[in-house]
Amino acid sequence: MGVMEFFRDIFKKVENLFDSMGLKKYELSDFQKKKLLHEFHTFYDANKDGCLEWKDLNLARENICKMNGWKIDSEKYKHAQELFTEIWRYLQDSADGDFDGKVTEDEWLLMWQGLHRDHLRAVREGKAEDDSIPRWLEKYIEYRFNLYDRTGDGIIDIDEFEYVLGEFGISPRESRSAFTILSKCGVGQAVSPTAPTQDDQGSTEPSEQDAMTSGSTVTVDQQEMKHSAFYVDLNEEDYPDTSTKDKWCQCEILKPPEHGERKVDFEYFRELAIEYYRSDDPGALGNFITGKLTFDD
Repeated sequence: MGVMEFFRDIFKKVENLFDSMGLKKYELSDFQKKKLLHEFHTFYDANKDGCLEWKDLNLARENICKMNGWKIDSEKYKHAQELFTEIWRYLQDSADGDFDGKVTEDEWLLMWQGLHRDHLRAVREGKAEDDSIPRWLEKYIEYRFNLYDRTGDGIIDIDEFEYVLGEFGISPRESRSAFTILSKCGVGQAVSPTAPTQDDQGSTEPSEQDAMTSGSTVTVDQQEMKHSAFYVDLNEEDYPDTSTKDKWCQCEILKPPEHGERKVDFEYFRELAIEYYRSDDPGALGNFITGKLTFDD
């Protein structure tokens, strides 16, 4: 055993000791906090007062049922009612630290930090799989999928995605761009927000081999590509530019799906959702399931 291997082994043993004693800290990154707070304010805090109460979840449930035309005696209405009741009970038990009937931003983040800590510990001890999640979150992800899948055909399409997220304040152009990115790639294939590189003439315009997207239009045959690149039109002009107002995204498509798109079925959506809640990678495709292209605002 070399010197480096020796010290790595010692460090790992000390880390495991601290973990077993409950002394190791599991902290969310700034990027994870931004994503989780976006979730907090967009999908949970219905009255936008900065904290979560039962009335927020109940109002959100009523709005969603109304938006989708779910009748009071329908199965989807009953399922939504049961789900939001279960979520609130979990939030009361796990997030409402001072038992005042409200969940603040700080309490919300502490809850997620605890979920990450418990999951990592369980995986390391062999008690859980990498994709295991709490029961309430499993049911919530299924509910979110059904919310997007308005036609009930088991596939989320770009029009459904745009319509639903429009009800939550996400612009059509942003949501369609987000859907285009996550449906053109696959889980585990990073999308890197980096500046475009200049060609030999100093131009930053995309080459003919690149995929240009404004909204959801792709102008190359994905089947013949291994690499694709996206300009995402954040400033909502008719044509994306190379300034800092727009975002340059790249992703490797090693095995392009048929017709250059991957169907967003429940299995794929679940993978994306877990990636959204857990990943610290700004290029993870799961980051796009809320229709947001950036969490800087």
